[in-house]
Amino acid sequence: MTPSHHPAVRHHHTPQPSRCREDFTGEEPRSLTRPRDYAAADTVMPHPVYGALGWISVINPGERTTDTAVQLLRSAHDAARARCARRHATRRSQENDR
Repeated sequence: MTPSHHPAVRHHHTPQPSRCREDFTGEEPRSLTRPRDYAAADTVMPHPVYGALGWISVINPGERTTDTAVQLLRSAHDAARARCARRHATRRSQENDR
């Protein structure tokens, strides 16, 4: 299954970082063993520094990876927005309790 056809991407649902990473790279985040060209363009691969934490990277997204990269960025933005909303709601409720 290619990343652009992966159900997690298509439905804008981001699974656990290790699951997402394994789905895209074929390796567990903490078990990176394959040599990689981290300068390769248009390829989804583990992040060169934070790969063990489940981060992925795409250098110069092209025809093969643009849709995947955009969908992953949208999903990450949606998750960040939801976290921000939860934090603000918690703060407001704590302030109202005072």
